[in-house]
Amino acid sequence: MNLKKRMEYYKLGGVFSESEHLECLSEYKPKYLYQYKAGYDYDIKNLHSEDIWLSLPLYLNDPFEYEYGVYSHGILISCFTERSDSMLMWSHYSNGHQGYCLKYNFNDIYSKFESNLYPIIYSKERFKPTLTETGNTNEIINTFIHKAYEWRYEQEWRVFKLIPINRKKLNNIQINKGECIKGPKPVEIIMGCCSNYDLRYPMAEYCKNNNILLSRMSMKDSKYKLYKKILPFDLFEPSEVNLDKIMKEYLKTDAAKKDLKIMKKQNEEAEKQHYARMKDFL
Repeated sequence: MNLKKRMEYYKLGGVFSESEHLECLSEYKPKYLYQYKAGYDYDIKNLHSEDIWLSLPLYLNDPFEYEYGVYSHGILISCFTERSDSMLMWSHYSNGHQGYCLKYNFNDIYSKFESNLYPIIYSKERFKPTLTETGNTNEIINTFIHKAYEWRYEQEWRVFKLIPINRKKLNNIQINKGECIKGPKPVEIIMGCCSNYDLRYPMAEYCKNNNILLSRMSMKDSKYKLYKKILPFDLFEPSEVNLDKIMKEYLKTDAAKKDLKIMKKQNEEAEKQHYARMKDFL
């Protein structure tokens, strides 16, 4: 969804109805949504349990959203994007290209969250809400779907969850800075160009067991761009596993047979020299 379509979808400061929102989603939806991950232990845990993390707005990375913290105790946010090739997002959200990116079918995300899914609107003019602490649903969501024009490269979408003002539940969410909810299974996992075998191997194993495509970002030689390579699962296995496979294949070749003959001859010559030295010593 380009900038023009985003503005057509939702006019700056407008108030929407649920039916209008769903109608616009069906017209302007992208094919896929992506979510960058650093690859920490809790990311891997959430992946296996098919959970999606939602954060309190106070812990997002845009300081203009901190100002509305007085309203944020009633809402949780999970961020997605239409892009998987952004060098900035790989750097900011994926542990400096060492993590991975989850690829979801848009329809899978939509079927899970429906009217709680929104594209972000980017503007050079700052959106100023007129909220009270007990503002209604439209006002609260309206506050968090507008961002500065400089963020437009992210092509962001957000999933929202409104939380009841229950003190015990709220305290738990604040301590954890958010909470998980059940999400759909990704259709592909894209490894960062700097990811290591400690992360690639469990990702390859997970994808293989769940019939999910596995790929890796690489750097172009002539341009500052990333491109995706789809690779066999075994190339992501630990180096000692690959080495064992390579040696087995090598031993079947004529070159290996020739090398083995040379090694055998060298060993026989070394043994003769050894026995000759022992004989002189005795």
